[in-house]
Amino acid sequence: MLERIVSKLHTEGGDDAKAAVAVIFRVDRGKLMLLLVKRAVVSGDPWSGDMAFPGGKRTPPDEFIMETVAREVLEETGIDIEKGRFLGMMNPVLSSVKRDMTVAPLVFLLDYAPEIRINEELSSYQWTEFYKLRWRRGRSLVKDFDVPVFDVGEERVWGLTYRMLDRLLAMAEED
Repeated sequence: MLERIVSKLHTEGGDDAKAAVAVIFRVDRGKLMLLLVKRAVVSGDPWSGDMAFPGGKRTPPDEFIMETVAREVLEETGIDIEKGRFLGMMNPVLSSVKRDMTVAPLVFLLDYAPEIRINEELSSYQWTEFYKLRWRRGRSLVKDFDVPVFDVGEERVWGLTYRMLDRLLAMAEED
């Protein structure tokens, strides 16, 4: 199924996006695992406390979106994404919170279990089995909104990350 996702990704573009996230996969005992992080609770941050993919805003001197995602992932998790295999990029997703922010999801596969060292921007992380997400859909009240979610342990994935995961699952199931 990862092959199906890869066949639908593209390897160029996204350099006009204002932010980037890394969709990081690894295989553990034959299971395709996906890294999710929980953002720290910070006053004024619209994504405060949310489950997400590691990544962040493009800042100078980032010329290319790949530089943004590599820098942000290293800062937040200690993972050197350049040691992984870049599989491709999904189409950028428009934030519904910050209407002018487009986020480019870049997809990677690690052939090792990285040592993760989260920084102050994150409060935790977890690896979750990607294909089980399709059975973990539901609805929940999150930040006073009744929204579609993926239940991941005690956490809820919603909003922008939900839309990216939903698209990834659709890509994995499409022929």
